Amino acid sequence: MFLNFQLTAKVLLSIVVTLSPMIPNDSVSVRWSPKGEKLLLTESKTGMTTEFYLGPKDLGQVKLVLSKSKEAMYPDLLQGDWNHNGSLDDDSVISTVPKETRGKMWSSFSASIDISVKDPITGKQVINPYPLNLWYVYDPVEPDAEKVIRYSRRGWMQGLFETDSLQGIILLTEMQMDGVYDSLDSWMLALKTNPKELYGASSRSCTDHAWIGDKAYKITEIDPSGRRAKLVRFYPGMTSAQESASRDMLAADRQAAHSGKSVNFSHDYKVSAKEATSLSKPLLIDFETTWCGPCKQMDQWVYNADLVVAKSLNLLAVKVDGDENRDLVKKFQVNAYPTIILIGSDGKEIRRLVGYQSVNQMVAFLSL
Repeated sequence: MFLNFQLTAKVLLSIVVTLSPMIPNDSVSVRWSPKGEKLLLTESKTGMTTEFYLGPKDLGQVKLVLSKSKEAMYPDLLQGDWNHNGSLDDDSVISTVPKETRGKMWSSFSASIDISVKDPITGKQVINPYPLNLWYVYDPVEPDAEKVIRYSRRGWMQGLFETDSLQGIILLTEMQMDGVYDSLDSWMLALKTNPKELYGASSRSCTDHAWIGDKAYKITEIDPSGRRAKLVRFYPGMTSAQESASRDMLAADRQAAHSGKSVNFSHDYKVSAKEATSLSKPLLIDFETTWCGPCKQMDQWVYNADLVVAKSLNLLAVKVDGDENRDLVKKFQVNAYPTIILIGSDGKEIRRLVGYQSVNQMVAFLSL
C-alpha cells in the first residue's frame, strides 16, 4: 500500500520511479546518516543478546548475539539472523579486532540483513539487502554502565527517471531505521550525469521538496518496500538560490560583527574553577570534543563574535574535552556535545544549553 503525502501547491503529472537497493563500496556511499539506534543487551549463556524489528512486523525480530572468542578481552564476535528466517543456525559469525579510541574499546562490525518485501511491480516477494554498521563500546571508566550495541544503516534505494527536460536520479534512504520506507525518511535528487551530488549533499525529509538545477520536485507516494515512488513538479515560490539563503541557519552568525577577538577560554578546569571562586566570578564551561562538528562551528562563528566576547568579559571561561576528562563529564552529567554550562559566583549551576547556539542565543545565555 502506498503512503500518501499532502501537497499545498500547484502540481503536474506524476512521475513513477522504480528503485533498487544499493550497497556502499569504497567509492560510493551516502555521507549523511541518522544517529545510531541503541539496543539493550542481555547476558546469556552464549553471550550478550538482543532483538529488534527490521522490515515488516510480520517477519518477526532480528536476533543478535555478541560474544568473545577464547583469548579475547573484549567482545569480538557477532552472530545475527542475517537471512531473517528466525534462526541463527544457518547464519555466519562476524569477527572483528576491538580498537581503542578516545580511551574506550570499540568493537565494530559491518553486516547486511535480508528483508523480504513485496515488489510493487511484480507482486512477488523479493529481498531488500539492508547493509548496516554495528558497534559495541566498553568504557573502562564506567565498567558497570548498561550494555548496549548500536547500529546505523549504510545502504539506500536508488532509481532513474526522465522528463521532457532532464534525466534524473532519486536516492531514498532511511532516517528512521526500521526497514520500512515512509515520510519519516529522507531523499535527494541529482542529474543522471552527476550522481555524486546525491551522496555528499545534505538530505531532505521525504515531506520536503528537492531540487535538480532550477526545478523542484516533491514525493507524493512511497511504497513501503522503497522500490517505487511517485514525484511531481513543485513550485515553492522562490529559486533554489533564494531557498538556500533562507535555510542557511549560520548566515546571521557569519554576518555578525567579528573584529578579531575571541572569548578567552582556558583549558584547565581545576585552575579556572579555583580562580572563579577566589574572584567571585561566574564560570562558563564549554564541553567539547575533537570530533564535534557544532563545537567547531561555534569556535568559527560564535565565540569570536563581538557581542559574545563583550558578554564574556565579566566571567571566566574554560573548554573541557569530554573524551579526556570523563570524570568531569560524569560530574556535570554531560550527554551530548557541545554542552555549555554557566556556573554562578557561588559555585552553583545557573543554566545550561546543549547543541549549537547562535550569537544571539549565547548573548542571552551569558546575560546575568
